[in-house]
Parts: sequence; C-alpha cells; structure tokens
Amino acid sequence: MNRNVWMVCGVLALCGLLIAGCGKQAKRVANKELQQEFKNAPEWVLTGHVDEAMSAVGSAKIGKGGLQFARNDAMAQGRGELANQLWRSISKRGA
Repeated sequence: MNRNVWMVCGVLALCGLLIAGCGKQAKRVANKELQQEFKNAPEWVLTGHVDEAMSAVGSAKIGKGGLQFARNDAMAQGRGELANQLWRSISKRGA
C-alpha cells in the first residue's frame, strides 16, 4: 500500500513537471525593436565592457515595485558584478 502511494505521487509529480515544461514560452523581442531601443546607447551599455577598466551593467524589469525599485535592483546587480570582477582580479594576483 505504501509503495502504491509513493508511485502515484511520483507519477503526479512527473505529470506536473511535464505540464509546466510545456507551458507558455516567454515573448521574444524582435531584433529591429532592440536596435531601435539601443541605437544611441554607449558601447559599454551594450557589451558591459570598457577597455582597461572594470565595468558592469545591471538590468531589471519594471514591475509592480515601480521604476525606483527596478533602478535599485539594476544598480545592485551592477555593483555585485563589479565586486565579482574585483575579487577575481585580486585572486589572480595572489595566486
């Protein structure tokens, strides 16, 4: 009996994963829309790289929290990436 319960639970879990995996896919943005959006953006925004310097770009979707929340989130991501770059740079010098 106990084994049958586990078997049913496993089958239901697999069915749930299958249904979730076949769900609606995220909307893809057309390349022309992206080109128009970023046509005047500086190179470091597009690549996240500046020659001979550490740089990072964070991004966040504007959601229910509003623009300020998204801005703070993007800035935190950028600072986190800068911290990772600095840590890797220091680790290389110490090794």
